[in-house]
Amino acid sequence: MAIAGNPKQLAHNIAEGYAPFTRATCRHHTPPELKTIYRNLELVVRELRGLIIPLEDIKRLQHRNQALARANTALMIIRYYAKRHKIVL
Repeated sequence: MAIAGNPKQLAHNIAEGYAPFTRATCRHHTPPELKTIYRNLELVVRELRGLIIPLEDIKRLQHRNQALARANTALMIIRYYAKRHKIVL
């Protein structure tokens, strides 16, 4: 299954929770597509960590932390899938 649209936008959607990413969705992507998604998720994680949010803004902190958790989970799923299927990332 080809990546529809911008891969970076897909990574943002995964982090925001709009596009769920599971082991089953890994099967629908080719190894180069998984590598592209992986690289873009790394960029999104870097962007999210770089956000400076005041400690008084609890809602935005929670939102950022949830997005980081989703992105890191997707990265972990891709790493596991790639290792199991001998795909070089």
